Amino acid sequence: MQFLTDFADQAVILPVGLIMLLFLWQAGWRRGARAWASAFGLMLASMAGLKLLLASCGGGLTSPSGHTAAAALVWGGGAALLLRASRWQMAAAAGLAALFVGATRLALHVHSPLDVLVGGLVGIGCALLLHRLAGPMPAAVRPQRLLPGLVLAMLLLHGAHFHIEAAIRALALGWLRPGAC
Repeated sequence: MQFLTDFADQAVILPVGLIMLLFLWQAGWRRGARAWASAFGLMLASMAGLKLLLASCGGGLTSPSGHTAAAALVWGGGAALLLRASRWQMAAAAGLAALFVGATRLALHVHSPLDVLVGGLVGIGCALLLHRLAGPMPAAVRPQRLLPGLVLAMLLLHGAHFHIEAAIRALALGWLRPGAC
């Protein structure tokens, strides 16, 4: 399970997100690049904000799954975008990626079902935003040209970990008063 969940670690997701952004921009799909940057940034900011807030507040939901949110947007939403999927196909692809990675997070006992659900909803919501903002892909964009960069990034970075969760928790406990919500 760790092998599978590592594909959604920030050490992989952040470079893959940047590669996607650069590809879309270089391919001439400026609207798609801006949509990707917006959806990706919103997903990261939403997860960081939720983790900061919930780490200081406590309660049943303490750490929404960033892996699940990232998988939904990057792997599900990104694939659907490049395959020229409809809005519903985008939601289904993002949901499938969230379900798959969310199951690994549960199996590893890293997150609760509620943590995974919230992460999945954030990721699916951002994927739908991506679809809405991107509009139709220009015919000149050749998604297959992106594959070598993605494969290389995954091979080089898979298994690396950014320990963002611990940094967010330390920040929340250092700056915010626990239970002050």
